[in-house]
Amino acid sequence: MTKNINFTILFSIFICITLINCDNSKKAIELVQNSKDYGQNLTNLEKMQKEIEEGAKKNIQYIWEAKLDEKNNTWIVSFVDTIQKSGFFWEADLKNNIVKLINSNWLLKKKYNLTPLRGDRLFTLQDIEIEEVIFQNTRSNNGIVYRIKGKIKNNTEKIITNCQISANLIVIYSEQKIFDQYEHSDSKFIQPTNKDPWKPGETKDFYIITTAIDEIYKDYTPEDAFCFIYIYAEDPLGFEYKNAFVERQLKKHFSELK
Repeated sequence: MTKNINFTILFSIFICITLINCDNSKKAIELVQNSKDYGQNLTNLEKMQKEIEEGAKKNIQYIWEAKLDEKNNTWIVSFVDTIQKSGFFWEADLKNNIVKLINSNWLLKKKYNLTPLRGDRLFTLQDIEIEEVIFQNTRSNNGIVYRIKGKIKNNTEKIITNCQISANLIVIYSEQKIFDQYEHSDSKFIQPTNKDPWKPGETKDFYIITTAIDEIYKDYTPEDAFCFIYIYAEDPLGFEYKNAFVERQLKKHFSELK
């Protein structure tokens, strides 16, 4: 009899917690939807409506989701597509009614272990010839740069006819000083075409040098440093790939900079 009573009490508590979490989940989503990201005139709900309309043209559906992060007592609210779960993420603090966009904040991305990296290995990095952080002194690009040279293998079953590569270098010296750079001072990658496609199993050479960080930072060791390499690939039948396919950890390279 006592066991049955205890089970009933525990089950009732579980139901109450579930209902509270569901209610807070809705509140977190509504808080984010009605907020405006920094520098934006539209609410997040209005902005995402445009994403829904664009996605509908490609048969892509989006959903709003919220997940409680018990460690930080915050909600992670996301607006993502139903296939790749890629999109926008916010930190929602219900207690203080504060919303922060995670996508543009690398400290928040680290805090919640969110990454643009795809784990499907449709493209892989091979035969790295050069990977280093150096001080470069040129007229057009003077300062600390990251450069990498190697090959990228097409592991898809697609014949790629349009493709570009890019790199996103992130160097975190402090909360107030974070370099988040997409620009390159130099890159080499022979883009495929209809006449010269990138076939399954083939590799292509690439070379990237990032835009320089001011030389003053060579006297400081960053808290963290890493680089995502992105591929934007298409085939003639509508296949698209627009993701980071590899992440390179660079803190050691920066710490060894002379």
